[in-house]
Amino acid sequence: MKVGIDMGATNAGSAATLDLEELLATRLLVQGNSGSGKSHLLRRLIEQSAQWVQQAVIDPEGDFVTLAERFGHVVVEADEHSEAALQSVAARVRQHRVSVVLNLEGLDAEMQMRHAAAFLGGLFDADRDFWYPMLVVVDEAHPRCNLATDIAAFVGQNAFGALKAGIQMVTAPHTPVPFAPSLEDLYVPSADSIASAVRRTLSPKGARSIAA
Repeated sequence: MKVGIDMGATNAGSAATLDLEELLATRLLVQGNSGSGKSHLLRRLIEQSAQWVQQAVIDPEGDFVTLAERFGHVVVEADEHSEAALQSVAARVRQHRVSVVLNLEGLDAEMQMRHAAAFLGGLFDADRDFWYPMLVVVDEAHPRCNLATDIAAFVGQNAFGALKAGIQMVTAPHTPVPFAPSLEDLYVPSADSIASAVRRTLSPKGARSIAA
């Protein structure tokens, strides 16, 4: 059965629908400036598809926890669980086919990434007998969207078995771009930071380096 998700109306006034089956078979990126309505659009997508497919929402800022009230999502407070516990929770989410919101609010950026990675890893490591179609939605945390993260995610998803160590990113710091030319050298990744990453890559406990 073909399911069309009602996303609103086009400029011409006709219904704007999204094919759920096609969405589950591919990927969707919602991108825009801060305050442009990305989270609102994602919420509409989640609400309109809730009755049709299991959902896992990675929520850095606690915007989606209210889905529990209307749609019955289980809210998992990431700051109350260890990474190992989140892996176990993810396995049970697969097994029982419940929709879930992983609330990362209250953690710093590094711990958000670690807890989200543990939870998503648990989803992937679950017994294949419990794999069913699932819609995974990640609402961006502002400082983390860049080309390096896209490349790291692609490599991790498609070539994980070929890696000899974890992926490391060499990027600008998570601060606004400075206007003063005198501060540019402190903002842009330097030759020293890239060389340091290469040395770590070549060390016994090194990591693959992705520069942006």
